[in-house]
Amino acid sequence: MKFNIEQTISNFVESQFPEFYLAEGPNFVLFVKAYYEWMESEGQAIQQARSIFDLRDIDNTLTDFLAHFQEKYLYGIPFNVIINKRFLLKHILDVYRSKGSINCYRLLFKLIYDREVDIYLPGNDLMKASDGTWIEPKYLEVTNIPGLQNYVGQTVVGASSNTTAVIESYITQPINQNIVATLYFSNMMPKGGSFFKDEKIVIQGQLSNAAAVTAAPTVIGSLNTLKIINGGQLFNIGDIIKIAHYNSNNSVISHGTDGLLRVTGLSRGQGELNFNIAGSGFGFTANSTLFLYRGAGDNTGINASFTVGNYSYTKSIQYNTDLIVDYANVSLNATSYGIIGNTSANDASTIQSALSFTNSIFGSIGSLTNILTGSGYTNSAYVFLRSTQQSLKNLSGTLSYNSAINVITGTSTNFNYYFSNGDVIWLQANTSNNQTVELQVIQTVDSNTQITLYGPPINNSTASAVYRTAPVILPSQYALYDPIMTRSDNTINGENDNITAIPSSGNNIIASVSVINSGKGYTDGELVTAYLSGGLNPLTIVNPGINYANGDSIIFTDGGVSKQVSGYVTTNTSGSIVSTTYSNGSGSGYTSIPNVNIRSNTGSGAILSTTVSEFNTFSQVTGQVEKAGVGIQPGYWTTTRSFLDSDKYIQDSYFYQDFSYQIKIADILENYKDILYSTFHTAGTELFGEFYQLINESSPKQILYEPTEALYQTYLSVDSTTIKSDTTAIEVDQDYTF
Repeated sequence: MKFNIEQTISNFVESQFPEFYLAEGPNFVLFVKAYYEWMESEGQAIQQARSIFDLRDIDNTLTDFLAHFQEKYLYGIPFNVIINKRFLLKHILDVYRSKGSINCYRLLFKLIYDREVDIYLPGNDLMKASDGTWIEPKYLEVTNIPGLQNYVGQTVVGASSNTTAVIESYITQPINQNIVATLYFSNMMPKGGSFFKDEKIVIQGQLSNAAAVTAAPTVIGSLNTLKIINGGQLFNIGDIIKIAHYNSNNSVISHGTDGLLRVTGLSRGQGELNFNIAGSGFGFTANSTLFLYRGAGDNTGINASFTVGNYSYTKSIQYNTDLIVDYANVSLNATSYGIIGNTSANDASTIQSALSFTNSIFGSIGSLTNILTGSGYTNSAYVFLRSTQQSLKNLSGTLSYNSAINVITGTSTNFNYYFSNGDVIWLQANTSNNQTVELQVIQTVDSNTQITLYGPPINNSTASAVYRTAPVILPSQYALYDPIMTRSDNTINGENDNITAIPSSGNNIIASVSVINSGKGYTDGELVTAYLSGGLNPLTIVNPGINYANGDSIIFTDGGVSKQVSGYVTTNTSGSIVSTTYSNGSGSGYTSIPNVNIRSNTGSGAILSTTVSEFNTFSQVTGQVEKAGVGIQPGYWTTTRSFLDSDKYIQDSYFYQDFSYQIKIADILENYKDILYSTFHTAGTELFGEFYQLINESSPKQILYEPTEALYQTYLSVDSTTIKSDTTAIEVDQDYTF
């Protein structure tokens, strides 16, 4: 309840006397009024009595009364050290509420001394075994639907996997002319679970809502591993390889970016072929013929082969088995055409009754089996699968060929009329021996009288050698505009397979890898190339030095390395370094240039330098992308508490312990130690102090004591009688005080 009390009563004195006092004794009335006016002056009884309610307010109370407030609320804090007593009394409750915390000491010193204070907890810098926290960011590449930001902070569930996670953030970014949307998540459950590629990601609780499931984003998937097609050579376990996005001409050669992998397995190769279905095509029958030729310049590869394991996307197609080339010279008004389906058919017959038809199952190449990798291959081989049918009649002219060269020559032949590059030719070296029949793929039709094959024929021709056409079934039966003939990439059904055959030769060939960074934007099954990443370029001798010995070790330190490198030097007669050698490859995974030193008992003065290469192209790795639902990025430690080479300290149970704290302020510990011990010091903890003053400095060479405009600021730390700064050290003969 608020009381309104008149602060003065002297103005009421005259009205309190009878009338005759005013007439007979005015001087007495004035005396009494003057007395009350004096009693109302500062510090007198009436003034204090009339201000009793205001004096309860710390802002208005008498200075003498502050001591009583101090005894009740500031016990243990000497009143004479307090800069602003009223302000401290008003905010002491905040100090008590924060007792034991860093903010308590900061607030206390600000209120008592009006100084900024810093608190250091040595326990935060203790080295502790197995105390680091390892973070490995995980994410989902998903379809870029509207409202993707609404998933942030939500628990989502995989519609097929039933895996749950909390979406932490999302990002959309352009990659190779596509917008890639990414959801970063945490707390994936159950433990060991994962999201599936091509499944819907739905906000938890909405799986029963068909509309919500339909509108939800779909997991596109991320790089999970690389199926090695060609593992290069001379790699080491632990090497880091990176998938190239651009080639040397800055042309995009992979859909995704930033794929990073670690070598986990090696093998030794003797020219074996690694087969891979890069394009499965369509239009192949179960009895497709394999043509496998050595690559250009390869004279040693032998014995590689395979068969098609299964066909996918199969379809039954009816086609005509007659080849027009067999009837090219038949007159339209002949008595009979001699067509096998109807030998009596002539110009009076319908086409339908004259032609022969059959059904076959055509499909795409699904897998390879019975693989023989062969040996001795030095270059990628040419691989063709063809489902052909042979013409019945021999073509005009005579042939000459042998098993030593790829060229077929002819006399009175018309190769340009019957064949094109990539066609199959039927050959019989001896008309009296059916064992001399073979099929070969034409590399180029050079002229009417010369053909170059991908590989030499099996047989040597005789004087009776003949040849025929052997067209691929579907292209030979349909017009070029027929949709079953051509595909969206303008390839021809039955001729559009793409099976790579890359040899592995040498030592330390990559056999397997694990993913460090899934990158973004990769297409499942795409062929990519990768190279050693973050390796060191050859060392440059800046100064050769003197008195070094052959074999002195080169030591590399730092560089953020994953796979450290080592080396040694070669010297001349005076001990100057003339060359350097890496003894275990060029390393990998360097993110910065390492420090290079030479370990020597006698040498001095040498300076070596190097640079880091994003891609070391000495050996190319080819692989096929295999995707899974979840993508990962390189992990990292959030603390350095478990690292021996970190800035942490071993516990000494005195200063470096979990129960000590250090106050950094521009004052000596003795001046405030007793105050803290009797007030806010936490039982069971150890108090330390450090003199720490923030001053203004006008130049690196001069410390100013008087106020001035600071060009920059630095901290001074006083230890004993030495003032230390980041730029100067000043020795003094006595304790320095501010």
